[in-house]
Amino acid sequence: MLVFRSIGSGKPCVFLHGFLESSSMWKDLPLETLKIQSILIDLPGHGSSPLSDEFSKNRSVGQMADEVIELIDHLGIKEFNIVGHSMGGYVALEVKNKRPLCQKVVLLNSNYWEDAVPKKRDRKRIAKLAFESKNYFIRKAIPSLFIDPKKYQKEVTLLLDEAFQIKAEAIAFSSLAMAARKNWKNLNPKGDYYLIHGANDRLLSRGQIDHHIINSENVFIIKDGGHMCHIESPKEVFKVLNEILFT
Repeated sequence: MLVFRSIGSGKPCVFLHGFLESSSMWKDLPLETLKIQSILIDLPGHGSSPLSDEFSKNRSVGQMADEVIELIDHLGIKEFNIVGHSMGGYVALEVKNKRPLCQKVVLLNSNYWEDAVPKKRDRKRIAKLAFESKNYFIRKAIPSLFIDPKKYQKEVTLLLDEAFQIKAEAIAFSSLAMAARKNWKNLNPKGDYYLIHGANDRLLSRGQIDHHIINSENVFIIKDGGHMCHIESPKEVFKVLNEILFT
């Protein structure tokens, strides 16, 4: 079963980290000040969670969601909100689809449409590279997530040290899972779905956001944030998150 930490009390909210990350990514946000129970989960093969046989076989975002749901059911949780960063957002969409009592879905530096063909090829290349030169890939990938990695050298170092502990299989299978994820192109951020996007996110440009999104009512742009806007602009992200969860 997946490893998790729980902070605070109140209505449950599940937090899912991104690719090459763990539940420690949420430390930059003062979640303990929210009147909710924050459930911070390590996804398969990341952080302290083992790489399950099921995920090793299926290598799908849906399987990740099944393992999250298994934990939620084990905890006896019925109604809950969910927040996912990057890859965690893809998992959150699957959880919402499989569990109707999952209410608000917050996609932090994430999206709901499938990758373009070149991006899918790149994810498959990454899966291969994970086995051939894992640490080289990690050293290149982590700093590129930041607008100015030199400004966040301490945070980059911590992320690198943590990512080096992830097995090559977990990196490869997660990359393949993202390449094959479902296309929720008709979703659009409305109702229970929200997007928090860094204006300078190199992995997901503002142009892509504007191209795919028709209804922008539930889209929040973090002016000075990149793909790691929870680190680069934590106050702004926390303010928006607080607004979403309590309205």
